[in-house]
Amino acid sequence: MEMLRRGNRTALVLLLTALFVVFSFLDPTGSIRPLMFLGWISLVGWEVGFWFQKDRPFRWLYGVFGVSSALIISWVLLARFYFLTQWTSLLPVLLLVLAIELHGERKQFQWSFSRVSVVLPTSYASIAFLTFCFTWMFTTLRHAQTFEALSSPWQMLPASFFAVYGLAGLVSLWFVLKESSFWSWLSVFAFFGVSFSVAAIVYGFGFGFDPFIHRAAETALVHNGFIEPRQILYLGQYALIAGLNLLTGIPVLFIDRWFVPFVATFAIPSVGYLGLRHGFALNHRSAVLALFALLGIPFSVFIFTVPFNVSTLLFIVVTLLVGVRGGKSHNLFLWLLSLTAFLFHPIGGAAAVALLTAKFFLQGRRDSSLVSTFMAVSVVTLLIPSMFFLHGLLGGGTKLVLGQSFWVTLLELFGDPYAQTRGTAPQVLEYAYAWIRWMPIMVVLLTLSFYKGGVKQASERLLLCVGVGLGCSMLLLAQFFRFDGVIAYEQLEYAIRLRQLFFFVFLLAFLVLVLKRFNKTLSLRWAQYLAIPLLMIITMSFYMSYPQVNEKTTGVGASVGEVDVEAVRFIEGKSEDVSYVALAHQMTSAAALQEFGFLRTVSGDQGEMLWYPLPTGGWLYEQFQYMSTSGPDQELVDEVLRVTQVETLYFFTYDNWPEAGRIRAQAASFAQASYGVQGTRVVIYEYQ
Repeated sequence: MEMLRRGNRTALVLLLTALFVVFSFLDPTGSIRPLMFLGWISLVGWEVGFWFQKDRPFRWLYGVFGVSSALIISWVLLARFYFLTQWTSLLPVLLLVLAIELHGERKQFQWSFSRVSVVLPTSYASIAFLTFCFTWMFTTLRHAQTFEALSSPWQMLPASFFAVYGLAGLVSLWFVLKESSFWSWLSVFAFFGVSFSVAAIVYGFGFGFDPFIHRAAETALVHNGFIEPRQILYLGQYALIAGLNLLTGIPVLFIDRWFVPFVATFAIPSVGYLGLRHGFALNHRSAVLALFALLGIPFSVFIFTVPFNVSTLLFIVVTLLVGVRGGKSHNLFLWLLSLTAFLFHPIGGAAAVALLTAKFFLQGRRDSSLVSTFMAVSVVTLLIPSMFFLHGLLGGGTKLVLGQSFWVTLLELFGDPYAQTRGTAPQVLEYAYAWIRWMPIMVVLLTLSFYKGGVKQASERLLLCVGVGLGCSMLLLAQFFRFDGVIAYEQLEYAIRLRQLFFFVFLLAFLVLVLKRFNKTLSLRWAQYLAIPLLMIITMSFYMSYPQVNEKTTGVGASVGEVDVEAVRFIEGKSEDVSYVALAHQMTSAAALQEFGFLRTVSGDQGEMLWYPLPTGGWLYEQFQYMSTSGPDQELVDEVLRVTQVETLYFFTYDNWPEAGRIRAQAASFAQASYGVQGTRVVIYEYQ
């Protein structure tokens, strides 16, 4: 208590940690622990930030990322080599506090909040208008939430939502351009929050297939303390979600759904603004415009949680902060984030490592400009393909292919994804798709044209080298690599993921290079004029960032519905003591993973498989695809039963199939039994 009266922060850290540990076991429902954890990580983040950055604008930000990385790495090691439990998840918490006690800042502080100003500014009208807009948008999203299967969240929202979104973004941008205050930045965070939260709120069960697989693995880690096989791949996300669940008591489903949207809401504006201001030397107006313009390319990676999205978020943080001046401690911080990104997904982590290695060649060597540029581009180009090549040599299922046309590869990567679509959309929608389609390519070409005129700042030169290197790496990956166990239409998925990083780096480089030219001459009036077309672009990008259903495209955002959940529960309850496989749509398989995790596996001629088909090129999924288009027959059913060595096969049919009647008649002709779920929405046929 004497230390607290003297204002010693270390004593406060010790007290808060002790209370947090006690409540970890006294508060099993997690009603208090989440708030205590937020308080703990905020205070400890400030203390740890002293090791990386002593400047106030960066210290807390660096500290929170540093603490988070330390926790993630520790939890990964525990899950990989020991057990991750409620007790062991607390070990890195205690070790961090011990490190602060031994090496923290020795400085007294005053119990005063006089420096924190939340006084209402003069823009009362802006605050009132934005409060109304954001309240209306979040309320509308909450009322739009559904547990029915959706192809797009826009099916549940009115067209007026986009008008309110655009107006709120425009006023937020005007507000923060005019004055940098607590309230103006609060509106910016709220705008980014709406941008990233639509899917997390509207989809009752979530959408896509991959999140359900990862969520099942996270749940298994919480229950068992480890995951078999014990490997590093994706373990960063599994350990993070499981560790947060064990520390705070928040359900895995909630953490998994909200982690990326929540972190991106606060990380992108704060890291983006500080990086643009202090790393790329833009003034306030230019930095704010560039920050909002980062949303000008669809930002699907920030709307749901999967390992690649987390690693991409960390790669973007490293990229935005790479130009900030700092010594060895700053470089250590960036390498720490890169290692953490690698634990989530190797592509994002390797891209961050390549970025920092390129920085070494451009800033830490005395070679000529041409040699250092060549080395920087080369390391970025070759690092990720080399990683996949080594994976193939070690028997990982990666194969080199030769002879494919380079122009075919280019067309697959940059061709029009809507060339073969349902029809012609209204002209406004056609313009929007054309703009979003061609804008990233124009940004790349315009950015490259700047290099001829000379790029003076090292951080700008670094962005150009990394962008070119990522583009070459993407082309190599698409041209020469194929992957076993990956379905044919997803063979380019790794190259497409690299394309997202490639476009981001070039967009950032373009914004920095253009706005730097007007850094001193850009007046507030002209900045506000630019805000109008910018928000129109951002609103288009907002629409494109989520699955869409219109005259151009449909069915790209399949989700789990109540009928899927009811169907898998019914079959599991009916066959509790019977071995079976179920041939079902991928979202029904996702529902089974959500409800039962990795409860059942089958072993047979095709090796060990889950009892529901996975859309990753697996044998069971191939059988379902055939039966769902051509219909089942006795020979194929017998083959599935023989290969999987189970007693019963269930074949799921859906009333929204174009030929549901024909397939169901064929399936019923030799089935032992059939069961309807919610009438005939799902009809399941049983074979023994």
